[in-house]
Parts: sequence; structure tokens; C-alpha cells
Amino acid sequence: MKIDISATEERFRNGIRETAEELGLEIGEGIKLIAVKNDRFYVKCEEDRAEIGYSRDVEFFKGLFSVSKGLNYAPVKRCVKELGVMLDCSRNAVMRPQVVKKLIRKLAYMGYTYLELYTEDTYEVDGEPYFGYMRGRYTKAELKELDTYACGFGVELVPCIQTLAHLDALLLWKDYMQIFDTDDILMVGEPRTYELIDHIFKTVSETFTSRNVNIGMDEAHLVGLGKYLDKHGYRNRFDILKEHLEKVCEIAKKYGMKPAMWSDMFFRLAFQGAYYPKAGEEVMPAEVVACIPKGMKLIYWDYYHDDENDYDRLMKLHNQTGAETIYAGGAWSWTGITPRNAVSVRRMDVAVNACVKNHIDNVLITVWGNDGGECSCFSMLPTFCSVAEKVYANRKSMADVFYALTGTKFSDFMKLDYANEVADNMSGIENPSKYMLYNDFFYGLLDSTICGREVGLYKKYVRNLKPLTQSGEYAYLFRPQYYLCKILAFKFDIATRTKTVYDNKDKEAAKRILTYDYKNIAKSLKNFKHEFEAQWLHDNKPFGWEVLQGRIDTMLGRLQYCSDKLLKWVQGGIDSIEELEEDKLDYRCYESEVKKHLYLLGFEKAFTASKLSLFVHRT
Repeated sequence: MKIDISATEERFRNGIRETAEELGLEIGEGIKLIAVKNDRFYVKCEEDRAEIGYSRDVEFFKGLFSVSKGLNYAPVKRCVKELGVMLDCSRNAVMRPQVVKKLIRKLAYMGYTYLELYTEDTYEVDGEPYFGYMRGRYTKAELKELDTYACGFGVELVPCIQTLAHLDALLLWKDYMQIFDTDDILMVGEPRTYELIDHIFKTVSETFTSRNVNIGMDEAHLVGLGKYLDKHGYRNRFDILKEHLEKVCEIAKKYGMKPAMWSDMFFRLAFQGAYYPKAGEEVMPAEVVACIPKGMKLIYWDYYHDDENDYDRLMKLHNQTGAETIYAGGAWSWTGITPRNAVSVRRMDVAVNACVKNHIDNVLITVWGNDGGECSCFSMLPTFCSVAEKVYANRKSMADVFYALTGTKFSDFMKLDYANEVADNMSGIENPSKYMLYNDFFYGLLDSTICGREVGLYKKYVRNLKPLTQSGEYAYLFRPQYYLCKILAFKFDIATRTKTVYDNKDKEAAKRILTYDYKNIAKSLKNFKHEFEAQWLHDNKPFGWEVLQGRIDTMLGRLQYCSDKLLKWVQGGIDSIEELEEDKLDYRCYESEVKKHLYLLGFEKAFTASKLSLFVHRT
């Protein structure tokens, strides 16, 4: 499509040129592009002109994308003023700057107003050479370049840091060991703690145009109960938190930054450790409200509720604080390599309804990477697009927008969720694809979660995924999922079947398992590793891949060990296999209490009951 941009404002032109090839646009004589500042967003395409109404600069680029794809929008106001994504860059995966730029463009096409880069220690800080060392940290130059790029599309790039907890990566270095209270919580009151925080704020104030900053301060459950307790004796943890928060706010003010923080610590201290208080606890204690610094924004994060009433009740409690509230929902990317878009879309849908009802005008979608950062951010595009089109009141045409955005049907892209869609109770067992990938061939610690239909489902998923691996911009996301399903079609119940043939002393059946199942698992696991590595290196800097590489190589080594030992037993070289002599117990112990938490299982807990401890001796 040829477009004439002579009537558009100069500030938009670099962005137009940057996106022209991607959007199939040719700049010159053609359809006249008209941009009209308006309190409503709209796109009106006619034969010789295209008019974009925009209230924020990012809406111009959403309109430009729509024009390029022949999509019209009736005039509409966003149902919330701010719509953002938070990208976790701290769980091994530090997205390559050029890929962050691609994400910025995609978010602009959807109408997102800001992007937060969650960086615990993965950014360069002046005066702190070990901060993020060998972790793929962003340099100041990279962040400045990304900030300039985002501004060109009307997207605000916001620093998202930590100033109390979640900084355990620093414990590897002797220089920081002195300022830790417990394993991941900084020591309140220590001069070196505030020297570090000062250096952090100085850096982000210089590298980001935005004056907004997310200072973290979440999940510091054990604050004051480690070295702080030894040094100062017991103090009310609320007083400790308040003291620290005041000092952090002073530093933020020094550098002209306006802080927001996750709200859970206020709630946990107010409601006896509960972030989501039970129905009936409808009043925020006055003493808690009094401790929230003036101007501090509170981020209410909630990824777990399905009922709009739950969000409504908790938002009302947040509104009682008098602080501006940001709602943070979850793009379920943290349970392994496989996303859970269906869950994310469902929960974000009711949460946004509650936001509108409670006049919360800022919605943030978090993309966490717990236990390794395995899932690609782009796997969550269905969630991003669904939420954006709800905010822009365009859900009916969402499938058309998504296809224009990705070149893939929404229904096909949702097949990335497949590998987790096997359990009878999907609200209880969140990531069978991950924990059964790592479930040991002999121990089978997670075998009690097998329903019996999984193998057949995985075989069907393999057939359905194969066409999506062949071509297209996002084929690189489907290929690891394809091979993961191939692995699980053989491996999901392999430990149970191995144990059964051993108990029955059926060496012929054991031989068949060895020659067919174990060999197919080995082949698919190697292919999975190759494609997973390609996905990782496409999206992320290489730092952190070694952790995931080590996990897969451990499984390959374990497969070889178990194969060799089973073969020796089949051939009569050994009389017994000690690991298979153990009786199997139900991992869930007390099902009603534990089953719902199975998604928390990472590599080690799924793989072995033995404990790996790392002890670093410093003299």
C-alpha cells in the first residue's frame, strides 16, 4: 500500500519509516494519511485517504497498523487510560534489545501505552561493577536507545526495579553479602544498602525519560527476621518496612522519580499475612493507610481469581487507601516453556471489568519468568491482543486484528497452550508439561498425578502442531512445543510403565520399552533441546541459557543411565534395580491442600527428592 505522509506531524515520521516495511507500506504518492488529535480513537479508511483519530501518540501507530491492514475502528475511548506490559528480564532471560524493539512495535500496534522492564540486577549501575555481572545485564547505552525508540512510538518505557527483596542474585558476590538480612532481602538501616539504592536511582534517572518507577518492595515476608534480628533484636516488621520505604522515597525524590510499589506488604501486615483477605474483611486499617507515603502508587497484583467479585472486593480495599491504584494481572508465562493464554484471557477479562467498575485507570499485564524464564514473551500475544481489544471495545473483531498482527489465526496460536491441557482439573494442576518432562524415569515422583488419557492427547497435539512448525513469523515458537508434545507422548507415563514391568519381572516388555519408548524419548529430547535453544537465542541474550541447557542435558544423561541399568537387568547382569524397589507414594500427600500448588514445581522438585545445596565459604 502506498501512503502519503505529508500531512502527518513530523514526530510521527521516523516511526512510520521504521514500520513501513513490516506493515507493507510504501511512502510516497498514494493514500493520504490524516492524523486528527481527538479524545476518541478511530480509524476511517476511504479510497484516497485514511483518517486516524488519536488521543495519545501510541494510538496513531495503532491506527497506522489498522490502516495498513484495512481495519476500521468506530470512535471509542479506552475503558482505562493506561495499558501496559511488564517484561521479566531477571529470571535468566534478558531479551535482546532488537527484540525488545519488536515487542515495542507490536505493543504500539495494539495500543499499549507503556512497557516496564523488570530488572532486579540485570542492568548496568554506575559504581557497582558486580551488579548483574555475567547475567546479560542491559548497558546504559542499550537502555537509552530502547527508551528513545519507545518514545518514537508513543510508548513510555518504565524502569521496574527492586529496592528490598528479590535480589538474591547479588549474594554470589562478596561485596553484597554484608547488606542482606535474609536470603533475598536487603538489610534495612545499613549505609551500604542506601548507597546501592542511590546508585540505582541515579542510573535509572539518567537512562529513562519516564519519571515513573516501579520500586518493587514485594514479598519481603521475612524482613527483620534474619541478620537484622541478630543485630537489632525484634522490631515490628511494619515499622521496619516504613523506615525503609521512607528512605527509598527520599532517594527517589532526590532524582525526580515518582515511585509505585507492589501493595502486598501493606496488606500482609494488615491482614495477618494474607494478601487477599477473606470476604468480610472489608476495611483497610487506618494505621496502615497512614503509612503509605503521599504520592505513592500502589500496584495490586492478582493472577489467580476467576470471579469478578473477588477483584471488585480487593479493588475497593485498595481504593480505601487513597493512593492511586494500578491493577496488575498476569500473562501466565511462568509455569514453564508452555504458555497458558486461555487462563490469562479469562482472568484478565473479569479483572478489567472490575477495574472499570472501580475507576482504576491503569492496567498492567505482567509476564513473569519464574524458574528460568523459559516461556517466550511472544507466546503471550493472544493475551496481549485480547486485553487490548477489550480496552478498545473491539472484541468482536479481535480475531481479525490478531491475524493481521501475527499472520496466524488466533485459534491456531492458542495451540501453544496444548502441552498443559491434559489434566482433569486444570485449575489444580497448572503445568504437567513441565513437571512430567523432568519427572525421573525410575523415581516417578509425580506419577500419582497421571489421569490416563494424557498419552493419547499428546499424540493428537503432535499432529495438530506440525503444520504450524513449517513457516511463518512465529514458527520458531511452535517447534519446541511440537517436540515437547512428542516427548510427552512417550514419557508422560514412562516411569509408571517401567516400574510395572519391573515389578512383574516382565523382561520382554522391558526390552520393548527400551527399544521403542526410551529411544523415541531420546531422539525427541535432542530435537527439543535444539529448537528450544533456537527460540531462546532468537529472543534473548545467551546468558542464562546454560541453566536450561544443563537441565535438558541432565535428563539426557539420566535417560542413558536408566536405559543402561534397565538393559543390564534385562540381560541378567544385575538381579535388581534399587530405585525400582521403592514403593510409590502419592506426591500430593494431602490432595486438597497440595494439589493446587503443583504448578510451583520447578526442575529440582520434579526431578528428585534429594537436596542440592550450594555453600559458598568466604574468608
